[in-house]
Amino acid sequence: TESDNEVIQKLQDLIENYLENPKKYIPVVESLLSKSPDAWLYHSMLAQMKSQDVETLPEAIKEYSTCIELQPDDARFYYSRAMCYEENNNLESALTDIRTAQEKAKEESYFSEIVRLELKAGNYENAWRLYTDGKWEDLNTAAEELTSLAGYFRKNGQFDQALHILG
Repeated sequence: TESDNEVIQKLQDLIENYLENPKKYIPVVESLLSKSPDAWLYHSMLAQMKSQDVETLPEAIKEYSTCIELQPDDARFYYSRAMCYEENNNLESALTDIRTAQEKAKEESYFSEIVRLELKAGNYENAWRLYTDGKWEDLNTAAEELTSLAGYFRKNGQFDQALHILG
Protein backbone atom coordinates (compact mmCIF):
# COMPACT_ATOMS: atom_id res chain seq x y z
CA THR A 1 0.00 0.00 0.00
CA GLU A 2 0.95 3.61 -0.35
CA SER A 3 2.70 5.41 2.45
CA ASP A 4 1.04 8.42 4.06
CA ASN A 5 3.58 10.70 2.38
CA GLU A 6 2.71 9.29 -1.06
CA VAL A 7 -0.99 9.82 -0.44
CA ILE A 8 -0.38 13.38 0.78
CA GLN A 9 1.75 14.12 -2.31
CA LYS A 10 -0.96 12.78 -4.64
CA LEU A 11 -3.61 14.85 -2.90
CA GLN A 12 -1.49 18.00 -3.11
CA ASP A 13 -0.87 17.36 -6.82
CA LEU A 14 -4.59 16.80 -7.32
CA ILE A 15 -5.60 20.01 -5.53
CA GLU A 16 -3.06 22.12 -7.43
CA ASN A 17 -3.63 20.68 -10.91
CA TYR A 18 -7.03 19.02 -11.28
CA LEU A 19 -8.56 21.70 -13.50
CA GLU A 20 -5.56 21.89 -15.82
CA ASN A 21 -5.86 18.27 -16.88
CA PRO A 22 -9.30 16.99 -15.86
CA LYS A 23 -9.12 13.69 -17.74
CA LYS A 24 -6.01 12.73 -15.76
CA TYR A 25 -7.58 13.48 -12.38
CA ILE A 26 -11.16 12.30 -12.85
CA PRO A 27 -10.23 8.68 -12.02
CA VAL A 28 -8.34 9.87 -8.93
CA VAL A 29 -11.34 11.80 -7.61
CA GLU A 30 -13.70 8.96 -8.49
CA SER A 31 -11.47 6.63 -6.48
CA LEU A 32 -11.58 9.02 -3.52
CA LEU A 33 -15.35 9.17 -3.81
CA SER A 34 -15.63 5.40 -3.75
CA LYS A 35 -14.04 5.54 -0.30
CA SER A 36 -15.90 8.67 0.88
CA PRO A 37 -19.20 8.95 -1.03
CA ASP A 38 -20.48 11.77 1.19
CA ALA A 39 -17.44 14.01 0.71
CA TRP A 40 -18.97 17.08 -0.92
CA LEU A 41 -15.51 18.47 -1.73
CA TYR A 42 -14.74 15.50 -3.98
CA HIS A 43 -18.14 15.78 -5.66
CA SER A 44 -17.43 19.48 -6.21
CA MET A 45 -14.02 18.79 -7.73
CA LEU A 46 -15.48 16.11 -9.99
CA ALA A 47 -18.29 18.45 -11.07
CA GLN A 48 -15.80 21.21 -11.88
CA MET A 49 -13.72 18.83 -13.98
CA LYS A 50 -16.73 17.42 -15.81
CA SER A 51 -18.13 20.88 -16.48
CA GLN A 52 -15.08 21.62 -18.64
CA ASP A 53 -16.34 19.33 -21.42
CA VAL A 54 -19.75 19.73 -23.08
CA GLU A 55 -20.04 15.94 -23.38
CA THR A 56 -19.82 15.46 -19.62
CA LEU A 57 -22.12 18.36 -18.64
CA PRO A 58 -24.95 16.01 -17.60
CA GLU A 59 -22.50 14.25 -15.26
CA ALA A 60 -21.35 17.63 -13.89
CA ILE A 61 -24.98 18.57 -13.24
CA LYS A 62 -25.47 15.28 -11.38
CA GLU A 63 -22.38 15.94 -9.26
CA TYR A 64 -23.51 19.48 -8.43
CA SER A 65 -26.91 18.02 -7.49
CA THR A 66 -25.13 15.70 -5.05
CA CYS A 67 -23.22 18.68 -3.65
CA ILE A 68 -26.53 20.46 -3.12
CA GLU A 69 -27.95 17.42 -1.32
CA LEU A 70 -24.90 17.38 0.95
CA GLN A 71 -24.59 21.18 1.37
CA PRO A 72 -28.06 22.61 0.64
CA ASP A 73 -27.24 26.13 1.86
CA ASP A 74 -24.13 26.64 -0.28
CA ALA A 75 -25.07 29.12 -3.01
CA ARG A 76 -21.95 28.30 -5.05
CA PHE A 77 -23.28 24.88 -6.00
CA TYR A 78 -26.58 26.30 -7.26
CA TYR A 79 -24.64 28.91 -9.25
CA SER A 80 -22.31 26.33 -10.76
CA ARG A 81 -25.15 24.00 -11.66
CA ALA A 82 -26.99 26.96 -13.22
CA MET A 83 -23.98 27.65 -15.45
CA CYS A 84 -23.95 23.98 -16.52
CA TYR A 85 -27.67 24.10 -17.27
CA GLU A 86 -27.11 27.24 -19.34
CA GLU A 87 -24.28 25.59 -21.26
CA ASN A 88 -26.64 22.66 -21.86
CA ASN A 89 -29.33 25.11 -23.15
CA ASN A 90 -31.70 24.45 -20.27
CA LEU A 91 -32.40 28.10 -19.42
CA GLU A 92 -35.43 27.46 -17.22
CA SER A 93 -33.43 25.22 -14.87
CA ALA A 94 -30.54 27.69 -15.02
CA LEU A 95 -32.87 30.50 -13.93
CA THR A 96 -34.32 28.41 -11.11
CA ASP A 97 -30.86 27.60 -9.77
CA ILE A 98 -29.45 31.12 -10.14
CA ARG A 99 -32.45 32.54 -8.26
CA THR A 100 -31.91 29.97 -5.51
CA ALA A 101 -28.22 30.90 -5.41
CA GLN A 102 -29.20 34.55 -4.92
CA GLU A 103 -31.59 33.62 -2.09
CA LYS A 104 -28.93 31.56 -0.33
CA ALA A 105 -26.01 33.90 -0.94
CA LYS A 106 -24.67 35.61 2.12
CA GLU A 107 -22.23 38.03 0.47
CA GLU A 108 -22.14 37.24 -3.24
CA SER A 109 -24.66 38.82 -5.59
CA TYR A 110 -25.88 36.82 -8.57
CA PHE A 111 -28.13 39.63 -9.77
CA SER A 112 -26.21 40.20 -13.01
CA GLU A 113 -26.43 36.50 -13.85
CA ILE A 114 -30.18 36.49 -13.18
CA VAL A 115 -30.70 39.46 -15.50
CA ARG A 116 -28.41 37.98 -18.17
CA LEU A 117 -30.28 34.65 -18.09
CA GLU A 118 -33.69 36.33 -18.10
CA LEU A 119 -32.71 38.27 -21.21
CA LYS A 120 -31.15 35.20 -22.85
CA ALA A 121 -34.38 33.29 -22.21
CA GLY A 122 -36.38 36.15 -23.74
CA ASN A 123 -38.01 37.07 -20.43
CA TYR A 124 -37.83 40.82 -21.03
CA GLU A 125 -40.74 41.64 -18.75
CA ASN A 126 -39.00 39.86 -15.85
CA ALA A 127 -35.83 41.79 -16.62
CA TRP A 128 -37.88 45.01 -16.66
CA ARG A 129 -39.29 44.19 -13.20
CA LEU A 130 -35.74 43.65 -11.94
CA TYR A 131 -34.75 46.98 -13.49
CA THR A 132 -37.61 48.86 -11.86
CA ASP A 133 -36.77 47.27 -8.49
CA GLY A 134 -33.58 49.33 -8.68
CA LYS A 135 -30.95 46.64 -8.17
CA TRP A 136 -28.81 47.69 -11.13
CA GLU A 137 -25.96 48.72 -8.84
CA ASP A 138 -25.37 44.98 -8.42
CA LEU A 139 -25.19 44.45 -12.16
CA ASN A 140 -21.61 43.86 -13.30
CA THR A 141 -22.22 44.11 -17.04
CA ALA A 142 -25.00 46.65 -17.10
CA ALA A 143 -24.34 48.23 -20.51
CA GLU A 144 -24.99 45.09 -22.55
CA GLU A 145 -28.05 44.06 -20.56
CA LEU A 146 -29.51 47.57 -20.53
CA THR A 147 -29.00 47.93 -24.29
CA SER A 148 -30.71 44.58 -24.89
CA LEU A 149 -33.63 45.50 -22.66
CA ALA A 150 -34.01 48.95 -24.24
CA GLY A 151 -33.89 47.35 -27.71
CA TYR A 152 -36.72 45.01 -26.78
CA PHE A 153 -38.93 47.89 -25.68
CA ARG A 154 -38.01 49.99 -28.74
CA LYS A 155 -38.95 47.13 -31.09
CA ASN A 156 -42.28 46.76 -29.30
CA GLY A 157 -43.12 50.46 -29.50
CA GLN A 158 -42.69 50.98 -25.77
CA PHE A 159 -40.57 54.07 -26.20
CA ASP A 160 -41.07 55.44 -22.69
CA GLN A 161 -39.45 52.33 -21.16
CA ALA A 162 -36.66 52.36 -23.77
CA LEU A 163 -35.93 56.03 -23.15
CA HIS A 164 -36.07 55.51 -19.39
CA ILE A 165 -33.44 52.79 -19.65
CA LEU A 166 -31.18 54.70 -22.04
CA GLY A 167 -31.74 58.10 -20.42
